[in-house]
Amino acid sequence: MKNKIRVYTILSCCMLGLSACQEDVLVEEVTKGNVTIIGRMSSELTTRTCVDSSSPDGEAGILWASKDQIGVYGDKGTKNALFEAANTGNVAEAEFYGTLASGEYPTYAYYPYGADNATSEVTALKGNLKLEQIFDMTTGKLEGDYKVGTPTIKTYEGRYEFEFEHLFSLLKFDINATETALEGDKLEKIILTLPDGRRLGGEFTFDATSKAVTWTGDATGANELTMVWSDTPALASGKSYTGYITCAPDIRQGDKIKITILTQKFKAEFTRTALVDFAANTCYTFPLSLENYKNDMTVMNRPVFTSFSFEATNNAGKILDKKLVFNGSATRPVDNTTEVLTIDDGTITGCIPYLYNFKLKPTFEVAEGMTVTVGGTSQLSGESEQDFSKPVTYTVSNGTESRDYTVKVTNSGLPVVVLTQSGGGTENWAEAGINVRSKDADWVETDKMAVYNADGSVDMEEAFCGIRLRGNSTQNFPKKPFAVKLASKAKVLGMPKHKRWVLLANWMDRTMLRNSVAFEVAHQTGNAFVDGLGWNPHGYSVEVIMDGRHVGNYYLCEQIKIDGDRVDIKDCIEDIIGDGNANPTMADCGYLLEFDDNYDEVDKFRTGRGLPCMFKDEVSKYSSDIYNQVKARIEAVEANLESGNFDAAYSDLDINSVIDYFFVQELTFNDEYKHPKSVYMLIDGDGKLTAGPVWDFDWQTFVNYDQVQAMNSKYGGTYSCRNTNEWLYGKSKLAEDPFWPWEDPDYINDQPYMWYPLLFKDANFRARVQERWVVIYPQLLNVVDKIDEFAAQNKVSEQYNSAMWPLVSLKNSVGSAFNGDEDMSFNEAIATMKQAYTDRLNWMNMQITSGNFVTDAE
Repeated sequence: MKNKIRVYTILSCCMLGLSACQEDVLVEEVTKGNVTIIGRMSSELTTRTCVDSSSPDGEAGILWASKDQIGVYGDKGTKNALFEAANTGNVAEAEFYGTLASGEYPTYAYYPYGADNATSEVTALKGNLKLEQIFDMTTGKLEGDYKVGTPTIKTYEGRYEFEFEHLFSLLKFDINATETALEGDKLEKIILTLPDGRRLGGEFTFDATSKAVTWTGDATGANELTMVWSDTPALASGKSYTGYITCAPDIRQGDKIKITILTQKFKAEFTRTALVDFAANTCYTFPLSLENYKNDMTVMNRPVFTSFSFEATNNAGKILDKKLVFNGSATRPVDNTTEVLTIDDGTITGCIPYLYNFKLKPTFEVAEGMTVTVGGTSQLSGESEQDFSKPVTYTVSNGTESRDYTVKVTNSGLPVVVLTQSGGGTENWAEAGINVRSKDADWVETDKMAVYNADGSVDMEEAFCGIRLRGNSTQNFPKKPFAVKLASKAKVLGMPKHKRWVLLANWMDRTMLRNSVAFEVAHQTGNAFVDGLGWNPHGYSVEVIMDGRHVGNYYLCEQIKIDGDRVDIKDCIEDIIGDGNANPTMADCGYLLEFDDNYDEVDKFRTGRGLPCMFKDEVSKYSSDIYNQVKARIEAVEANLESGNFDAAYSDLDINSVIDYFFVQELTFNDEYKHPKSVYMLIDGDGKLTAGPVWDFDWQTFVNYDQVQAMNSKYGGTYSCRNTNEWLYGKSKLAEDPFWPWEDPDYINDQPYMWYPLLFKDANFRARVQERWVVIYPQLLNVVDKIDEFAAQNKVSEQYNSAMWPLVSLKNSVGSAFNGDEDMSFNEAIATMKQAYTDRLNWMNMQITSGNFVTDAE
């Protein structure tokens, strides 16, 4: 039989149904002691932490919750023994397990157990009935539910039945705001105020033998009891909301009780007379159908913000008036009049990802008659400026009540690059609604670039520059990549001074990190040996604003250029000819070479294997002999490798750098060194042909084969993916004869993978690979932590970037291959990248240490 608690209506005869108690808690198995106590409520009146909705009208069923704890006293002197309930749900009768001395039986129990009662006598137990109690409609949990139990029967050895009685009164509020000003507003608190001298709670001691309560705490303010609604329900029309709290039974018939209801926007007050004397172990209903009290209920506006925003017109150049939005088929700019912040309790928050100037004029709304101040200074909506680089506290007051709001305005946490074009672009970037200069346009020095740190401080003052498109296939994607040439060298984000910088769009890349992680692999490889890879690019993720449009997350990095702080070789034009040597020899100069089948530089040639080699500088301008000599050296390296004359080849080829470069390409699973594309090498004077720097990793790197194939199947992709448990270079295949006479044979199935299929035929080369791997491998383990670090830096930015530049629906239309993570969340994509990197690293470690290489590739 369920135990009940009689419910009294104390303000009127109207009584509403009880709210449900919903609490499903999974608990570990309770260790049984030598004593079991069966806890039941008083047969006349019952209480417990969870209110049961299955009781008949007029009665409240109060249930034991899972893992409830009681303190038990024994007849042989045991004090405050901890007993824990074994039930996993809410029950009217619970079994509590604990331990007493041998032969000892329990005499008294109390709830809730308190460790601070360890030395307390059963006649002087301590408690605290809070004057502010939290109620959650979902769980139905009560605070201050003190009760005392005594044994009624011993059923068999070690098993006792206890009956518990509540020390205090239970209050039930049924509130309905229909047809009042409070309708629809969020309920925050209900406050009861008694006449002075009365007490509703506080610190106390109680005698479990007599159930007598003695108040010990300060009586100041003890006549006021507050129930906080943790779930702040919106008071919907036609709906009632029920909540419970506990109070001391110090209300007397005839008492004037002031009832205050606080919602987010309003304070409503009225006074009613208590109809009965309150008693312990009894539930009293307060029927708060507010429409019944409209005639004598005072409703006041509370000092709150009802809106807080930043309008573009009041913050020109700081809040952008255009925003890029994906409309389901394409990204396009739309008007952005206002950035709206979120108001939640005492905080106002908003993220404006591109924000770098935090001095803003907010537009806010408060009720008529309110004052708004910051540090005592009056604030006018849309006019008063504040610096939001740090939280700002606004105070709203109606003269009697004040409320503080902490306003926190953040950006994505990344630096902000601001680009301003001077006009003249002929390429329409429809997605951003602006024109940009083509890749082949002449450089100008009338554009401007500025860089700001995430805190708004200036990293690089606005400087004159030229801005134009860069890349090959990537410039045809919706999100455009750019190259920047400063008029004068400058440091950017701590990177050494230079004129040339690149903004990689990473549009194909869900993680936005493939390039930065690949560069980190190169840096870690370079950390292991000074005689391997030299300089490799550095960069940072940034937010980019271009011509007043926030165009998303970019990777700002160093462009591969000859310079003392980059590719540190002799620049023939600037360093040699510029210093007066009009007739340099090959040994005088340095040469940056790119192997790339785009084949779009002026000075270029193809080797016998079809490798497309290009000079990044026009050496033929100043010496056709040098061009021919460099060409002859490269062709000689290839010829010696093809003939198996490895020692002769190595006299002109730096195999340490070639090996380390191989590690980066294979570990990142960058199959593009097969065509090849973006493969850089260099020669400094009469030095050896050296591999590096590395470049271009946003296409099908760090992938999982199965996931890529699944994406192709799901969305009809046409690009296949190599299996990750094989050496990429092992699929090398030389150019075949063309099917049609007009076809270039160098473009038919050309997969020479540079010279690696030839190099791995040499046992000495394979041995050197193994030797260097042993030292480099521990460094490569550090990359996983770097992925986490980079992901954390980009976590906020990616939300805005992926909303502007979604991938799945557009990749096939622009001929971009799937990486396998396009429809994943950012966290899922990062986890996939880490797993792909770890799996590939482990696989390579096994293959290299065991000497398992492909030695028969073409």
